[in-house]
Amino acid sequence: MSFNAVREAIATAINDGWSATEVFWEALQNDKPEQDEWIMVHILFNNSDPFSFGAVRQRTGLIQVDVYTRKNTGTKRERELIDNISTLLEGQRLSDVLVRDMSIDASIFEGAWRKTVVTMGFNWIED
Repeated sequence: MSFNAVREAIATAINDGWSATEVFWEALQNDKPEQDEWIMVHILFNNSDPFSFGAVRQRTGLIQVDVYTRKNTGTKRERELIDNISTLLEGQRLSDVLVRDMSIDASIFEGAWRKTVVTMGFNWIED
């Protein structure tokens, strides 16, 4: 499976399965949306050497989802969105991509938003 196919499998799962907020992708750098809540998705490929099992090469990467909610509104909605991300992706097989356990970083304030970073590792077999 190519890098592009991995990215497409993950993007399709998110675009098809996520309806809680608008989804933005890592290309958005400076212009933050005006919505009260939204997510930004980053698909990161590790630079480490792939694991090899004979002729089979297994690679790894990370899905990073930045969860944005308005600051000073509490954490209830943030936790609901994180639960939705977990249900959608954690432990799922997306084509030949296996998404592993999720971790949640401490929240920070960024402008008008409270931002919480959620990461999940993934593995796939390279063609």
